[in-house]
Amino acid sequence: MSERKSSRRKKQERPVQEKPQGNIPHQEEKRTVYPTQTVSVLWDYSNVKRKLDDAQREEIVELYYNIQKKPASFISNLIQKIEEFPDVAVYYDYLLLCYLLEENFELAKDIADKMNKKFSNTLFGKVGFIEYYLLEEKLEPITENLKGKFHYKEIFPEKGVFHIVEVLHYCFAIGKYLALSGEIEKANSCLAEIKSFDENSILLKELQSIIDKASGVKFYQKLWRKIRRK
Repeated sequence: MSERKSSRRKKQERPVQEKPQGNIPHQEEKRTVYPTQTVSVLWDYSNVKRKLDDAQREEIVELYYNIQKKPASFISNLIQKIEEFPDVAVYYDYLLLCYLLEENFELAKDIADKMNKKFSNTLFGKVGFIEYYLLEEKLEPITENLKGKFHYKEIFPEKGVFHIVEVLHYCFAIGKYLALSGEIEKANSCLAEIKSFDENSILLKELQSIIDKASGVKFYQKLWRKIRRK
């Protein structure tokens, strides 16, 4: 008999791929991680490399309470502080608050404009910008600038620590803007945030008054609310 040839194909071995030496680290998707954000009364806010000494920091805290009682009494002192420390934004903010509380709106507008230009990349600068255009009675520039971001953490997501004064004044300023824009619920949220930091702040009364006017709250409603608080 003649030898039969198999019709089956010979099994071909697949080439073995060499494994690279060592362990290849797993590459995770890169994500932007922002620092935890806090508000502090003790944080040293100066916008400069040098630090404020303890006495000056204590004075800044005391000024916050004192200007709410007698704002006119501290105007000349704050002007001197700005001349001596032109890079410390909180003094500008205090002076702006004094002018607003004293209803000296022209001088308030001037210092707000200076804050905006000098500290444009900070929350204090944003306060100056908003207050300036509120005093100009122009809401549109504020709307265009904010681009739908109203909370300070949305505006500066990369910032870890905010000074309590910049937060309080920002909530006050943006609350006024929201009330005048007809966003009463959002304005009340700003009111609540101010209260969470300082329930005795004069800014509460000032903002509440603006919200009441914007929402058409009448005298007897204000009186009833005052009685309920007691």
